[in-house]
Amino acid sequence: MPDLPHVTRVLAEAGLGPDLTGIAPDVLEAARRRGSAVHALVDAHGYGALEPGDVEPEFKGYLDAYEAFCRDLKHEPVVSEYEVIHPAWHYVGHLDRVGWVHKSRVLIDWKVVATVDVDAVAAQLAAYEMAWEAMRPTEPIAETLAVQLKADGTYRVHVVDSEGARQVFLAALVIYTERRRRGR
Repeated sequence: MPDLPHVTRVLAEAGLGPDLTGIAPDVLEAARRRGSAVHALVDAHGYGALEPGDVEPEFKGYLDAYEAFCRDLKHEPVVSEYEVIHPAWHYVGHLDRVGWVHKSRVLIDWKVVATVDVDAVAAQLAAYEMAWEAMRPTEPIAETLAVQLKADGTYRVHVVDSEGARQVFLAALVIYTERRRRGR
């Protein structure tokens, strides 16, 4: 199978990715570093591989927020940082987490930002959900969440309406694919 387009690239080329214009490069780099570090901590924690000395002080609050989320919502991880490929629509993505929340299977995207624009992430998460369900038809996702982890040790859960967002992603994918076919 040829190289598959990544979900984030499809959305970016359709003008549906995050708008980062006007943000200083050093601010973007600090945010990227923070996000990568927190995702690595959450991933290691989820697999039971987090050692006490692994947490830098500047990221401790984010890990506390994650642990509070797990405790409060009875979250149990199934997979983290998992590649999904949609066999019919031919795209690839990497979801943050699928796990249990109050005995329901949920897809979770960890956000380490000051504010979360649910509309901006909905199509991306809906694409991951569609690919997961195509790969694992007997393991449907009950709900899709963007979980905002905050430096002060708190979290906020944003429920994503993935049903409508599925159509947005598929429209972007059709346009992306057609532009590639035409050599653009």
